[in-house]
Amino acid sequence: MVQDTAASYLAAAIEARYGSLDAFCARLRASVENPTAELRRYTGGWGGTGPIASGGRHRKQQ
Repeated sequence: MVQDTAASYLAAAIEARYGSLDAFCARLRASVENPTAELRRYTGGWGGTGPIASGGRHRKQQ
């Protein structure tokens, strides 16, 4: 069996911080199921006509 050192390091770091992989998964699942803030869905109508409308310093010279 080939061991992946990065995966072993990650598992050890998770266990050191959260106590177990099960505790980490439970916390991750709870954060996904109970979001703290709902983001607005982009529909293309948040103002402006596009990236050039701002007139920023990286705008192409015409």
